[in-house]
Parts: sequence; C-alpha cells; structure tokens
Amino acid sequence: MDGTRNGSQGQSVSWRVEGMDCASCVAKVEKAVTRLPGVKDVSVNLIAERLTVRLEPGASDATTIEQSLAGLGYTARPLPANDVVAPADGHAHAAEERDHAGHDQADHDHGEHGHGDTFGHSHADHENPADATKPWYATGKARLVWLLGALVLGAYALSLVLPARLTYPLFLAATLVALVPFGRRAFALARAGTPFSIETLMVTAAAGAAVIGAAEEAAVVVLLFALGELLENVAAGRARAGIKALANLMPRTARRLRADGSTEEVPSDQLSVGDLVLVRPGDRVPCDG
Repeated sequence: MDGTRNGSQGQSVSWRVEGMDCASCVAKVEKAVTRLPGVKDVSVNLIAERLTVRLEPGASDATTIEQSLAGLGYTARPLPANDVVAPADGHAHAAEERDHAGHDQADHDHGEHGHGDTFGHSHADHENPADATKPWYATGKARLVWLLGALVLGAYALSLVLPARLTYPLFLAATLVALVPFGRRAFALARAGTPFSIETLMVTAAAGAAVIGAAEEAAVVVLLFALGELLENVAAGRARAGIKALANLMPRTARRLRADGSTEEVPSDQLSVGDLVLVRPGDRVPCDG
C-alpha cells in the first residue's frame, strides 16, 4: 500500500489531509483518529497538512481512517512510502521533516493546492476538495458567504420598505442555508468524539434564535461565522505559501566530507546523523545539526 511502512511495532501510515486551517481542525482530526481501534502515535502537522499514525496489526486499516476523516469533511490522500516515517523514531522524524520540505516543493510544487504568487488561491474548504485549485473567492466557503451576504443584505433592504412579516422569511432562509452544512459537520464531529465543537455551539445558537423569532440575529450570526471561516482559510493558505517559499530556499544537495578529506555531492535528504558537511562562505546550509 502507498504511504505505509511495516515494522515490529506496527504499520506506519501517512496522509496529506486537505481542509485543515486552524489548531481546532488539528484537534478534531487527532481526536477522531485516536478513537479508532488499534491507532497509536497520532501526529498531525497543520502547516504540512500531514497526518501520521501507527496501526497495530489486525486493527483499523487506512481506508477506515480515510472514511472517518471524510465524515468530518477532510480529504486524506495517502503519501508515497518513501515519504513516510514512523513518528516514534526521533531521528527518522527529523529526516521526515527535511525530506518533506524538498519533496513538497520539488515533486508537487504545491500545484495541487497552489496559492499563486499573490496568495490568490486557497486550500479546499471542508466540503469540496475540488476547490483546492480555485481562487479563494470561488471556493465553497466563499460561495456560502456570498449567498448569505446577499440574503441578509437583501432582507435588510426590503425591511426598510416592507413590513417585517414579509422580510422575516428571508432572514430565516439565510439561517437555514447555513445551518445545513454547519449542522452536518457538527453531527459528524459529535459522532467522532467532539460534541462541543464551535460548529455545535453556533448551530445551537442560530437555531435557538430562529425558534424564538429572532431570525435577523440568527442570520447575522451565521454570516459572521461563515466569513470568519473564510478568512481563516485564506490566512492558513498564506502561511503555507510562506513556508513553501522558505522550503524552496533550502539547497537540494550537500557536499558531504569523506573520511579521506574529499567531498561528494549528495541529495540533502540522504544526510544522516554523524555526517560532516562542507559549507563554504556564502553557501546556504543544506541541513540542520
């Protein structure tokens, strides 16, 4: 299987998890995966969008984990076997991070999640992985914001000239439009072990406001929540773009010193603990140490 490595302590598997854009997303992924039987050593990297776990033999498999994440609205794509490192191995973990920086830029060049030179693209929203290559203003999150904004502004404009009983349904419609995707996500998170997520609190507040006849306030609440998620997604995309730009500065090769004093040029990801590397004045350092 791609993205796996067998060992005496189980099978290490890694995925690129699309849709994570905050620390809360990381916590949700960790909790959902940790609850699955036979899952050990769960490690989630927000900026690298990487999930690495160790699976015990005969327990949950990779497909089960991918389905669990899909239920939360995240898309998990297996990483190739040469990009997987057991999280329990400290030295291997360092090599993994070094390899990841080069692997992402050289092989993927972030094309699958491209942001462009001006951060004009954003990662896929939680609902539709196909949005990964679209500009941020054309993603599913952005479309939800535009729709809610149009409904709320339209209802407010009509309320200036029409009776409240005629404009109230528009505010109620805006609330219901947002409660469908947010409610679905809140339900999935509750099943995965996070019953008191921000989605649950927002859905409860908006539904309660609509029930007591305050649909105007409920519509504004869901609009601001959707706008906040969109801005959070854009900010996370910019942070990732900055990290990728820094990773691109790292040299792809290093001059490793042999025992006889000569040097050989090797890929940076092939360096190991104990190697001596020649760094000349003005060179960029190809590794940590």
